[in-house]
Amino acid sequence: MDGGDRLRRSLDDLRHGLLAVDLWGYLGWHDIRQRYRRSLLGPFWLTLSTAIFVGAIGFLYSKFFGQTLVRFLPFVAIGFIVWVMIQTSLNEACLVFVEAESVIKQIRMPFSAHVSRMLCRNAVIFLHNFAIVPAVMLVAGVTPGWALLVLPVSLALLAWNCFWAALLLATVCTRFRDVPPIISSLLQLVFFVSPVIWLPEILGNRGWVAAFNPVHHFMEMFRAPVLDGRVPLVSFGVALAIALAGSALALAVFARFRHRLAYWL
Repeated sequence: MDGGDRLRRSLDDLRHGLLAVDLWGYLGWHDIRQRYRRSLLGPFWLTLSTAIFVGAIGFLYSKFFGQTLVRFLPFVAIGFIVWVMIQTSLNEACLVFVEAESVIKQIRMPFSAHVSRMLCRNAVIFLHNFAIVPAVMLVAGVTPGWALLVLPVSLALLAWNCFWAALLLATVCTRFRDVPPIISSLLQLVFFVSPVIWLPEILGNRGWVAAFNPVHHFMEMFRAPVLDGRVPLVSFGVALAIALAGSALALAVFARFRHRLAYWL
């Protein structure tokens, strides 16, 4: 099988997998229902725990950084919700194909559908968590503006970046089983060096550190429209550039090793 044929088969896999919305949408929702079966609040337990974490961190760190709770609380709330989406998607991506071993070996379906299934359930949880943002905006006295209309675009760009990263990690981690704990440790480090629970302003003349952090721009796509009523064109441009470059890399790796995935399980 030459490189051109591998690329064509991989593109077909991605096309059929992404178009199978009924399949991975149902499976993703089924995963959520199974995870919270017989639970009174279901996935809203995650929303509740997120709200408690945001409230505690917002109150505590606002004192550390000398910020008013009204300013700091919504900043932390939006940043943490976006971070949970990124962190959970990348951590779970490492084991997407491994956990779907029995399905992959018994049922013929696109590999990319398994990645979409994982992202679907995390997107649903993201929307559940984002439900606390209006409450935080109300507490902070933030007035909604027309810039909120770009939030679906923000979510689409975030999902796109999570997809290519998940496809890349799922492929690599199926072959190298030592990579998942490495990714988990790296994500913990990224959390602390990214402006999730601290403001970029505290860096002073070193604010460029945050500007060169991709995670900052993913969060800014949601923070700026909600908190400042503006569209962060630079952050959208950075997210789009990362999506294009990352997609090319993920496609190259997926096309190269796709035919071996079932043998690595």
